[in-house]
Amino acid sequence: MFDSERPEAYRRVYHQLIPRLGEVDWPGVADDIGAVAGSDGTLFEIFNRPVRADAAGVTALGPGHLPVAMRIICCHYVLRGGGGRIKGEWVSYRDFKDAAPFFAADHRMVDVSLGRTFSGRGPELVRAGRSLGAFEADDIPGDPAFGFKALPRVPLRLSFYEADEDFEAEARVLFDRGADGFLDMECLAVTGYLLAELLLADVAPSP
Repeated sequence: MFDSERPEAYRRVYHQLIPRLGEVDWPGVADDIGAVAGSDGTLFEIFNRPVRADAAGVTALGPGHLPVAMRIICCHYVLRGGGGRIKGEWVSYRDFKDAAPFFAADHRMVDVSLGRTFSGRGPELVRAGRSLGAFEADDIPGDPAFGFKALPRVPLRLSFYEADEDFEAEARVLFDRGADGFLDMECLAVTGYLLAELLLADVAPSP
C-alpha cells in the first residue's frame, strides 16, 4: 500500500517505471484504455484530473500537484494496456481472487475510515463527492450511492449507510468485476485509497 510516510520510496518506484513508458505503442494502447491517442503519448483523466502520459512520465495538464501515487497508478494503467473489459457488476475489493495480501489494509484505510468519518455528516459526504465529479448511482444500494470515474476504464461506486441504533455507519467502495484487467491488485487497492483520501481531504475534524 502506498504510504505518505514513505514518499521517497514511491518516488523511486515512479522513476523506475518511466523507462518502460518509452516502449509503449501509444496509438495502439489508447483505444483499449479509453484515452485520447497521440503519436508520442496519450491523454486521459484520473479522478477528474486531466493528465498526459508519454515517454517522459505522467504530467498534470491543469493546476495543482499530481501526487506520486496517482502518477504510479497512471503508469501501470498505461503499461497494462487494457487487458480486460468493463462488466457492469459491482464487487468489493475482497471479491477479487488475488486481493488477500492487501485486503486488511484496504478495508481499514478505505471503508472503515470513510464510514467513521462521515457518520452523521451526510451533507459533507455529498459535497465532497460532488467536488470529485460524483454522480448518483442507481445500480447499487446505499443512501447516498455514488459513482466515480477513477480512470476511463476503472469506474468506482461508493455505497454509504448512516448509523442507526443497531449499526455503525457503513461505507463500501466497490469495483467493476473486470477492473483487474486494467490494474493489478495493489494498484486497485491504492485506487480505492486515493478515492478515500480525496473525499476526506477537505473534511473538517469532528468536534
